[in-house]
Amino acid sequence: MAKHSILGQLYRDGPKTPKALAVAEGVQPQTLTRVLAELEEAGFALRTQDELDRRQFKLEITPVGRELVIRDAQNRASWLASAMESSLTGVEREVLRLSIQLLDKLADTPSLDRADGATG
Repeated sequence: MAKHSILGQLYRDGPKTPKALAVAEGVQPQTLTRVLAELEEAGFALRTQDELDRRQFKLEITPVGRELVIRDAQNRASWLASAMESSLTGVEREVLRLSIQLLDKLADTPSLDRADGATG
C-alpha cells in the first residue's frame, strides 16, 4: 500500500523529498528507505538532486509510474461503477450522488477550521 500511496502523492503533488513523503505518510523517513529504493528499481520513481539544496534529493514519478497510477485509478473506478450498478437501486445511487455533493460542499466551506473543528 505504501508504494501506491507514495506514487499517488508524486502524481498529484510533483517531486518531493523523502522527508516530505514520510510526513505525508505519517512515518519516519527511515521507514520509507526500502520502499523508495524499490520504486526506483522498478522504474516507477526517479531520484533527482534538489535544485535549492544540493545536499537533498527529491523523488519524482516516471512516465511508467504515472501510467501505473492512471491504470490503477481506472480499474478502481470501473470496479466501483460496476459494484454500484449491480448492488444499489436507482434511488440509492441518487442518494449517494447527493451525499457526495454535500460532502464536497462541506469540504469547500472556508469558515471551517479543520484542525480542531472550531468555526470562524
